[in-house]
Amino acid sequence: RAVQGLVVVQRDRRSHQRQQEERRHRGHAGEGAEPDHGAGHDRASQGVGGERGQERQRHLVQLFDLVAVAIDTQNSNAYGPTMITGNIVPGTTVEGITQYHLANGLEVLLFPDETKPVTTVNITYKVGSRQENYGETGMAHLLEHLLFKGTPKHPAIDQEFNQRGVRYNGSTWLDRTNYYELFQASDANLAWAIELEADRMVNSFIAKKDLDTEMTVVRNEFEMGENEPSDILEERVLSTAFLWH
Repeated sequence: RAVQGLVVVQRDRRSHQRQQEERRHRGHAGEGAEPDHGAGHDRASQGVGGERGQERQRHLVQLFDLVAVAIDTQNSNAYGPTMITGNIVPGTTVEGITQYHLANGLEVLLFPDETKPVTTVNITYKVGSRQENYGETGMAHLLEHLLFKGTPKHPAIDQEFNQRGVRYNGSTWLDRTNYYELFQASDANLAWAIELEADRMVNSFIAKKDLDTEMTVVRNEFEMGENEPSDILEERVLSTAFLWH
């Protein structure tokens, strides 16, 4: 299993306006585009001030402690008993972003901002297309699409997102795959989003019918890049620079 990184950010309220503009025309979030870096970086203030902000940060850390147990429970269902506890080890803080390490290997980056009424949860798996072997080209991207097809507990992920007014997406790259949700800030929404990510981490449907349809979508997105000279140049340069990995 890849090591995961989970990022939680407080941000401004532009999600509903941009949500309609970025609604995926193919019906789900895994379009393979580069992640919306604005979801975690643009116009975000550096840190939290005052006792209220500090208390909020402590509360979020406590919530992550509980979520760690939820993630462990999901993993134990798929891989047997876990050796994980819910303990969190604080790490470095840089410009308001604090790093935490969970006993199960999860790395958490917490960026509280009391001036923003929304929260972003971004989970990054440190695995991407460079892990593909011969005959497996596109599998990382295809798997990203399939994680939007639901789980036994969350059979209609897109519908859940839409009902909650969530802006969401996913993307793949050479060395990472990520999924994010941006939603109205509340403890209940935060717990729901992280629990959903923990669930689809190990319980996503991988059905033949979805493989057949999504393979066509992924192939179409790949062919779109073949009409872009800069994409072809990048592909040729990287294939020459990294003959083996």
